[in-house]
Amino acid sequence: MARASEPEFDPIGIFKALGRARVSYIVIGGLARVLQGTDELTDGVDIVPAMREENLRRLDLALDELNAQGQDGKKSRALTGVNVLELETGLRELKVVPEPAGTRGFDDLRRAASREYLGSGVRVAVASVGDLARMTAALGREQDAPALACCTASPRSSAASATASSCSRGVQTSTLLTSGKRTPTPNRESGETQMQRFVKAGR
Repeated sequence: MARASEPEFDPIGIFKALGRARVSYIVIGGLARVLQGTDELTDGVDIVPAMREENLRRLDLALDELNAQGQDGKKSRALTGVNVLELETGLRELKVVPEPAGTRGFDDLRRAASREYLGSGVRVAVASVGDLARMTAALGREQDAPALACCTASPRSSAASATASSCSRGVQTSTLLTSGKRTPTPNRESGETQMQRFVKAGR
């Protein structure tokens, strides 16, 4: 669970702000892997925005709404020559990645991305398992490969993806991505993924 000095992780809130500004983007990183069925922990959102001038203007509006600022407390958001723009918001960390390792950016990832409904009227584009694996390989993150291999072996339906959840500092939040709520549910002993339990509950 987040320390008292830190805000709760609320990816739905981040996605809603991006949606209100009509930003075109694709979710990557740990949260994308969770949405693709891995059972891991994450407390941030990573996105790849379309780099068109109008879209970057919309992104800037969304970042204003989120009160996003760099880890140094400054509001510098220039993406030119930046590999990863790391920002803190009132809803936790947001990373903006113009061109992830092993890819050619938004247009490259868009071809295989899937649209996933997360609840609360939020639908996002999520990088495919294949593209996530491509990024993992380019970054040399061998520790992520087994989880992604399981996703490849057991493809999920789009409906099942809506049951996936995000996690915050070792505690999985059972309703975070489906209702926008923040009720923490420990997930230490169960061998099931959060997604599997949610499907069993018949939600």
